[in-house]
Amino acid sequence: MMASEGARLEFELILEALNRREVQYVVIGSVAALVQGAPLVRTLDVDVTPAGDPENKQRLALALVDVEARLRAPGLADPMKIPLDEGTFSGMTTMTFATRHGPLDLCFMPEGTSGYEDLSKDALPIEINGIEFRVASIADIVRSKKAAGREKDAAHVEILSDLLEGRP
Repeated sequence: MMASEGARLEFELILEALNRREVQYVVIGSVAALVQGAPLVRTLDVDVTPAGDPENKQRLALALVDVEARLRAPGLADPMKIPLDEGTFSGMTTMTFATRHGPLDLCFMPEGTSGYEDLSKDALPIEINGIEFRVASIADIVRSKKAAGREKDAAHVEILSDLLEGRP
């Protein structure tokens, strides 16, 4: 899954756009686990938890415009263009987008957490191909996946718990 802009992965191009707009966010989900060495299969999307203050939401909206984000919703055959501004995120806990660089999921309040401030406490700084970003700790990823209680997360919880315990 290589992007046309060189050797950068598509998710890196999305994070680069968020960084350009100075969006405060923490990467969660499989990308966060993978960059910390978890032996998971990479999903197609990148999941982020953005800070929920109005100024950050405004910067987030600008970054989404930059990557030509379109809302993905159940029942829609194709992602749809929506107005992107601070108000777009009002009252939302999760939103999924298709961008020109691939899927992006915004999760303002991941299960088992109180959002950005909570995840930010133990987030780890990562740099890949010159792109700096922060990722949720493995412990926080496990906490969230356990709280979600989804069948699809059960295997990930086991693998990530083994990683935390230092088991191969």
